[in-house]
Amino acid sequence: MTKTFLLITVLLVTIMTVNCVGGNQSTDSTGNLDSAEYINLFPDKIYSEENFDHPSVKFNKKYDVSELPFAISAKRIIFNKKYVEARLYETSDTADTEGKTYAESVTGPDGVVSGDAVMWKEKERDRRKCVPKAGLSEAGCDQVARYGGFLISGNMVLLCEGLDMADAHNLCQKLIEQLNE
Repeated sequence: MTKTFLLITVLLVTIMTVNCVGGNQSTDSTGNLDSAEYINLFPDKIYSEENFDHPSVKFNKKYDVSELPFAISAKRIIFNKKYVEARLYETSDTADTEGKTYAESVTGPDGVVSGDAVMWKEKERDRRKCVPKAGLSEAGCDQVARYGGFLISGNMVLLCEGLDMADAHNLCQKLIEQLNE
């Protein structure tokens, strides 16, 4: 009885480990969302603020874009109970260049979210979260990027909350699908 139980337990742990490590490796027309490489999902699409008047999107706050080059608007919204920063640019080309540069600087594990090196200062605290320091019982935390990654669609750059790039890309892609319905 004990040997059977032990065998079943080892078998289940092995199966679960293989499923977790293997993960979902599928890709689709948007490219490999697990990598840093991406494409502009809908390069000819021009989004406006009206696109965010969608039942699945909750408005949170609007940002002053006077210091964000070529941006026409930026807002923080809530989608699927997570934060998303949506930045609209004049054209798809400016989203691909200026928008990409500014998004890369504040997303992912190397995102710069505090201090003098932050490229766009407007409400910079919204782009970071406090993670407790390991091994410390007293108060204190590390300021890390809230947004795990970003995607570009047309003239829009979405910075999406997520534990990692794949999680953030998944949230961004779901939002883009909703906005394009």
